Amino acid sequence: MKSKVSIDRLTILGDEVKERFEQLINNNNFGFIEGTGFAKFPYDKTYYMIDGSVLQYSKNQKTRALRYEFNPNNINPNETEKTHRRAVEGCISTMKYPDLSRIDISIDLYDVDLSEYEIRHESVKTVCYKSGAGKLETYYIGAPDSNLRFRIYDKAKEQKIEGKNWWRVEVQMRGEVCGWIKQVNPFEQVKFVKPMLNSVEDIRTKAMLFYLQQNPNEWGKISKNIRSKYKKILNTLPSEKEINVADLYEKSADKIIKELNEWLYFAKRNNVIS
Repeated sequence: MKSKVSIDRLTILGDEVKERFEQLINNNNFGFIEGTGFAKFPYDKTYYMIDGSVLQYSKNQKTRALRYEFNPNNINPNETEKTHRRAVEGCISTMKYPDLSRIDISIDLYDVDLSEYEIRHESVKTVCYKSGAGKLETYYIGAPDSNLRFRIYDKAKEQKIEGKNWWRVEVQMRGEVCGWIKQVNPFEQVKFVKPMLNSVEDIRTKAMLFYLQQNPNEWGKISKNIRSKYKKILNTLPSEKEINVADLYEKSADKIIKELNEWLYFAKRNNVIS
């Protein structure tokens, strides 16, 4: 099984470096700014970039003046990469005293079909989407407004690629959870296993476990005591196979932290500017 770990989205907040911000919006180096528009409170204006990233500005004294959201994976891996990267760096360089308010980290899994695995986790809030044939396509763990949320989905289907197994396990961290990234492996909360249900002797228990495995949305409809009972049984069953995404992330954790620090550097170097 091949895998790839990467930062899929970053949001950086910072105080304004007035001169550099004005230079960015007035000169529009590299033609990076595609357009402007209004923004939701507390921001006053949004600058839309040609790569889909956005820079927002606020006059509100109670919030950070600038917010930049971008996807490092969108930086073109060809002869224009250096120009594209400099344009992104230019947006970050309009800030000082930066903070991360959102980090999305993805693990791409190739040559494996996650729809054949049971997804184990601690959260009660889940949403599951299946195809007409009953095959798993997308699975959310955690509430939409949660500071920690997982999205597991068939990336090949999203990209309309046929005849290929390509799944993505994505964690979205917001707010104070972003500060945990150097100490905590967020993927420790999710496991993919193929439990040996045939090892369960009681036919009713086996049928219930099979039903819950095929219909994960139903976990939230049973009582807490019953849910705990079946979770405990599942967690003690031997597994035919297991995919440990926490281990996959751990192998790339230093690289991810280094990349985060490299992006923040372009704002942190401005901290000395009054």
